[in-house]
Amino acid sequence: MSAGGPEPPQQPRPTRTPPPQEPKKRRPWVWIVVCTLLFVVALAVGIWALSLNGDLNDEKDKSAALEQQNAQTQKDVQAVSDDIDQLGQTVSDAGDQLAQAGQDAQQGAEDAVSGVQDKLAELKARIQDALEQLKQSAQGGGESTDSGS
Repeated sequence: MSAGGPEPPQQPRPTRTPPPQEPKKRRPWVWIVVCTLLFVVALAVGIWALSLNGDLNDEKDKSAALEQQNAQTQKDVQAVSDDIDQLGQTVSDAGDQLAQAGQDAQQGAEDAVSGVQDKLAELKARIQDALEQLKQSAQGGGESTDSGS
């Protein structure tokens, strides 16, 4: 023993057991794969949405162009309709003028025929007067030749 002092009673030394080993950290591959797939799906959906938006814009442009075309067509149809109405009015006016001209021509023809009839009646009367005078002069002249013979 040592001269220095009494030795303390020895306690049994605890045996050192190695600390429990932490399990090796494994990467959560399942979650990595799931998240990667979700990212890819989200990216695909985003691209698809952008494509649909582009298609929608194209359809809106086509629709606007068709609406403009429709408006122009309606203006053209209205213009043609107005032209047809104007033409119909012109034809109606021409028909009225023609009817009036026909009536005027008929009246003029009737007046001319009446004038000719009046002149014929006057000529007939003159001819009859002339014939009467001739008869009278023939009778008057025949009597004078008969008495002188």
